Amino acid sequence: MDIYKGILDGTYVLWVVLDQDDTVLAAVTSRIVQYPGPRKAMILDWVGGSRMSEWMPSSHRVMVEYARENGCTHLEASGRAAWGRYMARYGWKPDHVAYKMELSNGS
Repeated sequence: MDIYKGILDGTYVLWVVLDQDDTVLAAVTSRIVQYPGPRKAMILDWVGGSRMSEWMPSSHRVMVEYARENGCTHLEASGRAAWGRYMARYGWKPDHVAYKMELSNGS
């Protein structure tokens, strides 16, 4: 529901990848963040779907163009480690590792 609200209020842009028969193959959300100074990023926050090798080439071109049109200096994304080998062919490089600690009730 939070993502849906973010799409409605303009926080996120929703990208939907359709097959030839209009079946949804994937959905991606992005947002643009202005950092202090001249750095501006298009961040791909949520990516889900299937058959990435089929839709990524054309979708990547469209998203890069959108980022450039909006004055972005770079793109950012986080995802599964296995994406690294695939994303490298598009010029993506690992930048950092994200860590997370879950807190249980009362901790």
